[in-house]
Amino acid sequence: MRIVTWNCRAGYLKKKKNELIEDLKPTIAVIQEAAPEGFDIWHGHYNKAGKAPKGIGIKCFDKDVSIRVCEKFLSDNRYFIPIILNTKQCTIKIVAVWAMGDERGEDGKTTQRGYRFRMHRMLDEMSDFIDERTIILGDFNSSVYFDYKYRSHKDKNFSAWNQRMTQFGFVSSLHEKLGVSLDESTLNTYFHNNHQAYCIDYAYMHKSMLEEQGVKSVITDERFRVVSDHIPLIIDFK
Repeated sequence: MRIVTWNCRAGYLKKKKNELIEDLKPTIAVIQEAAPEGFDIWHGHYNKAGKAPKGIGIKCFDKDVSIRVCEKFLSDNRYFIPIILNTKQCTIKIVAVWAMGDERGEDGKTTQRGYRFRMHRMLDEMSDFIDERTIILGDFNSSVYFDYKYRSHKDKNFSAWNQRMTQFGFVSSLHEKLGVSLDESTLNTYFHNNHQAYCIDYAYMHKSMLEEQGVKSVITDERFRVVSDHIPLIIDFK
C-alpha cells in the first residue's frame, strides 16, 4: 500500500497536476489546496465569487480499499479529516491534515500562530480517535524552525506538539527512518523561494506501526516543484 500527500497549490485537475500524482501509483492520495472535483472525500471552503474553492481532498485508487469519514470526530477545526481506511488485510485510521492559519489575534487580524494552535486543538479533539493504528499526515504548516518566533507560546509551538506525539509513541516516519532530527536542513518539502525551504509536511505514526508494517517514507521529486511550492511525501507499507 502506498499513501501520498501533497499540497498541489490549486489547479489539481484543471492544470493536470493529478497526472503527476497518478504516476506515483498511490493507493490513497491526500491532496491539500485543491478544489472538490476528482476526489472521493473533500472538505474545504468556498471563496468569494469568481475564486475557486480550496480544501483537502482524498482519493482512493484501489477498488479493494474503502475509505470513509468518521463523522463523530469532524469539527470546525480547519482542516483535519478523520478517515477510516479498510483493506483486505487491515484497518487503518488516517487524520488528513491541511492546517489553516486563520485563528484571530486580539486585534482581530489573522495570526500565523493559528497553524500551531490548530494542531494542538486537533490532538485534544481527536484523542479518542487516535490510536496505534492511526497515521496523521499532510501539510502541517509548522516546523521547529519557526519555534523562535513564538517564545511567548512555547506550549503551543511545533516542538511542544512533537513532544506530545512522542509521549503517545508517535514519530515522524520520514525523520525516524532516516535517523535524523526534525531540524535536518536537507529534508525539505516546502520551497518558499530559492533561498528558503522547510519541512512542513509530515506523516506521524506509532513506532509499532512503523516497525510492523515495514514503512518507508521518502520525499519526491523535482518535477513537482515546477507546478507547486511543495513536493509530495510518500509512505510505503510492505
